[in-house]
Amino acid sequence: MNPTRSTAAGHLAGPLALAFVLILLALSSATAEGKAAEPSATAARDGFSVLALITADPTWREKWNTSPESVPTFATASELAAGDEATLLLFFSGAVEQNGKANLLCDVTIRDIGKAPESYPPHPCFEGPLGGSADYIYLTTLEITLVVGPTDPPGIVVFELGVTDVNRGLRLAVAVSVEVDPDGNSK
Repeated sequence: MNPTRSTAAGHLAGPLALAFVLILLALSSATAEGKAAEPSATAARDGFSVLALITADPTWREKWNTSPESVPTFATASELAAGDEATLLLFFSGAVEQNGKANLLCDVTIRDIGKAPESYPPHPCFEGPLGGSADYIYLTTLEITLVVGPTDPPGIVVFELGVTDVNRGLRLAVAVSVEVDPDGNSK
């Protein structure tokens, strides 16, 4: 699999309903019989929370970039076949602002099939004013695009992510995984 990273701008997603968070929590904790258990895609401590998800929805950006009153929903991807493309998204809520700015660092480790883990050290993934309540859900600038090729080995790819709220000195760890099945045999 060929994961690539980009740094799209983080945006505010208005006062999102608790139902949105609960749906995402339910999706992230689901496991399928006979498959690897899903690592925890959510973490929260002291009012700071983080959520990671993988979506194959090509319109996710348009859904996100709407008015604050609009509640976007994203279908999660648990399996990818050859030719499939998905995006790993990382959300947060409750970041502390100092001097009117939130400051987050993100670190990533990718555990790909048959490869040594690839680790990326902490780098800025949200810097600036939140533009709304700290209780809103925001999108970090960390964005990883996943593309499955026909020669990729089948198996589970795990993404371990750390998000540090620099202003409060608090790091939360989350992880998401996706099953790579180039032949599409498990669908």
